Amino acid sequence: MRLALPPQTAPDSGSFPQDRDSVRTWLEGLSPAREPEHAAELLRGLRHSNRLTNDSIGRRVILNEFRPTLNDLTHSLTDSVTPQPLPMAAPFRHASVLLDELLREEVNTWKILLSDCQQPEIADASHALTALYRQAVAAVQQYRRVPRHCLRDANQIYALAETQGLLNDKQSAFDTRLSLVDELVNAYAGILILATFDLRQIRARQLDLTLAFLAEHHDDIQLNTGVSENAWRHTDYVVNLSGDQAPITAASYLGDLSHPDVRWISFATLMESVQNRLARTRTTLSVTLGADTLERQTLTRLSHELAGNRSRKNARCISYNKVQLAFGHQQISNQLLRSVDASKQQEADSDALVVWTRTNHSTQGAAFSSLEPDIGSTQVGELVALYEENDSTTLGMVRWVHADEDGAIAMGVEFISNGVIPVELTRENAEEGVTDEALIIACRISGKVTQTILLPGYRFNTGDRLTARQLEKRKVVKLGQCLQSNGLFSHYVLNEG
Repeated sequence: MRLALPPQTAPDSGSFPQDRDSVRTWLEGLSPAREPEHAAELLRGLRHSNRLTNDSIGRRVILNEFRPTLNDLTHSLTDSVTPQPLPMAAPFRHASVLLDELLREEVNTWKILLSDCQQPEIADASHALTALYRQAVAAVQQYRRVPRHCLRDANQIYALAETQGLLNDKQSAFDTRLSLVDELVNAYAGILILATFDLRQIRARQLDLTLAFLAEHHDDIQLNTGVSENAWRHTDYVVNLSGDQAPITAASYLGDLSHPDVRWISFATLMESVQNRLARTRTTLSVTLGADTLERQTLTRLSHELAGNRSRKNARCISYNKVQLAFGHQQISNQLLRSVDASKQQEADSDALVVWTRTNHSTQGAAFSSLEPDIGSTQVGELVALYEENDSTTLGMVRWVHADEDGAIAMGVEFISNGVIPVELTRENAEEGVTDEALIIACRISGKVTQTILLPGYRFNTGDRLTARQLEKRKVVKLGQCLQSNGLFSHYVLNEG
């Protein structure tokens, strides 16, 4: 299979240097990890080098000079581009774009070497797929889909490795080629997993833990040629090595099953690993400061993804109308408290709420999109208040987020309540003037409508006695069972004080 390569031209006097000493001298004058301009210059040099014709020996020499500096920079950028609320601030967004382009050029170098050699080397294919896997991870960390060019390159390189017999090089348990084959196969399996799973429903604090868990089970993936004996199980998928599409369920595949480029993928062993981890994980309703652990909710979503249990509960109406939204427990509470206070209504009305486009809706939720949302406003698990034209307020929670390549953000919101009572809370022994804001809503729990309260995260516990106040009305309440606590807010049953 032919690899997709960048166009190349013959070097001239103004081209990037093609000898080791000149490249080494040029690299020694750069500090890309500390100077953004030098990082951009490193990318420009690697890109220029990939666009020049060169023999495979000379290209490998130049790449070996680039690799230490390139690895240091890409690892530094990877550490800075961690899962976080969207959209990212300008420095993080710039680091994300730079990381993606650096990894793409690194992949281009390995692809050129694979194409130029009469007998491709397993090390080159393994390095190329490892860089592609890092590219896929970076995309998922930013709540984007795995890029199609990444899938195309991964499929082509894996097909080349098969065609050239590189996957049959396992000769002994102590052969270094054995580990290179395993690295190649595991990197390709990781790309297929990330392309198949929809991780847009995972909270930012859980996403890296989820990626680490999946990385531990890359070798659980079974990739086979020919039709599987159990081809119609929900854990069986199909991938076409000649395309750039993510794997699809075997039952949904309409192509030629006997085509030589078709491979069957079994996620059955991975499904067992998820179920086993789920069985060993206890339910936790309180979030503590410090290191997080993989939660049952996250594992359950992975299980539902593999089982094909996700489905739309209600039909949705398509609509493209502008709506006003407020994000976060504190902002929503302050806005609603001011709206019920006559002396502060003008201040509340003058607040600049964020305008989003509602793209579809149903009785239980809606999807919204925005080209220019506030920096860091959108994340899974965040509270959202929808302000309708009839002055009613609908409270919801962000269930998924998605970032496009152009910076646009889309999110899905599940409605929680159409009626919200904002209150100020005072602890029994609190100093005068020290208050917290809260939102009282009605929820259906075990078939019964129950009064509950949404509080700031980390500050309260079951059994706390508080005084709730709205204007001149006061009431002593007691916090009951904790329904959820996700680090953004806490949700408790509200009992009479």
